[in-house]
Amino acid sequence: MIAHGRLSVYAPYGRYQLMVDRLEPVGVGALQAAFEALKDKLRAEGLFDSERKRALPRLPRRVAVVTSATGAVIRDVINVATRRYPRADILLIPSGVQGKEAGRSIVRGLRRASSLAEELQLDVVIVARGGGSLEDLWGYNLESVARAIAACSLPVVSAIGHESDFTIADFVADVRAPTPSAAAEIVFPEARVLRLALQRDVERTHRALKRMTDYERQRLSAARHRLGDAKGALREWSQSIEHVRSRIDASMRASITKRRAQLAASERALGAGHPRVRLVAAREAFARARKQAETAWVAGLTQRRHRLRELGVTLRALSPLAVLERGYAIALDAQGDALRRGSEVELGSTVKVRLHEGSITAQVVDRDGDDSAMS
Repeated sequence: MIAHGRLSVYAPYGRYQLMVDRLEPVGVGALQAAFEALKDKLRAEGLFDSERKRALPRLPRRVAVVTSATGAVIRDVINVATRRYPRADILLIPSGVQGKEAGRSIVRGLRRASSLAEELQLDVVIVARGGGSLEDLWGYNLESVARAIAACSLPVVSAIGHESDFTIADFVADVRAPTPSAAAEIVFPEARVLRLALQRDVERTHRALKRMTDYERQRLSAARHRLGDAKGALREWSQSIEHVRSRIDASMRASITKRRAQLAASERALGAGHPRVRLVAAREAFARARKQAETAWVAGLTQRRHRLRELGVTLRALSPLAVLERGYAIALDAQGDALRRGSEVELGSTVKVRLHEGSITAQVVDRDGDDSAMS
């Protein structure tokens, strides 16, 4: 422990006294306290919950192992996998397992496994190392490693140290194995057991098929027996069917003959009303109606043209412009209204005089009827 406080001296006896106000753990005690604190924190976040644990595949295609490339762990995993599951395909992702950089190296290994999962068809990740002291295993007690395991896209099997060793990684992982060899036994099924299970399934299927075949054979035998009893009835049915068929044929022939006679009569009756005959008559009626309509239209157009000319003559006779052609003029005030009396204009004002062709502007100098008053 590390004690913090103040030192005093008891003068009568010359003794030193330490007044402690704070104690801090050191060494293994400090690590254990940090371990428990992080464990409580991650448990409260739900990273240890069984509901988030993922199941391991029954027949893994390829397994990634995040561990040291030179340690005994990878050899143990390979030996167990080869013995149990000859088809085992293992991808080693080297990482540090001890020291200050171990945590960052383990995190990189887990992230690399996630990034290669789809490309290399990875199914499981094993994070493993051999036994050691609490200080040796401390890289697997880091929060960054725990969160990398939780974020990994593949199921993670932890195998850290010996059976009695527990790390934060063990609590977060989907499956905890007591040793690296045990992790390999958990991940890789035993081929012999698989063959026995497959053989049992084949035998069970064979027995089920045999029972089904025997049952169907019994049903077929019973059906054949019933069929033998029905042969006589079948012959009688055949004779009855033949008799009925003969009657149906005769009835159908008579019905066809009758229908043909009716069809011939209908054809003769429809001859006069054939669509072609009706179409010719309709075309002739249409031509006559069209000619009558054209004649009436031309007569009406001629009558309207004649009336239009008469109206034009009348309009021309009544138009003021016709008066202008005879030498008369029309005086207009500033607003363009025709002047009828001299009193309607003021002396000195201007008026516009409309002639047959063109117009002039004049100034009023007299309005008593003097012919020389306008200039």
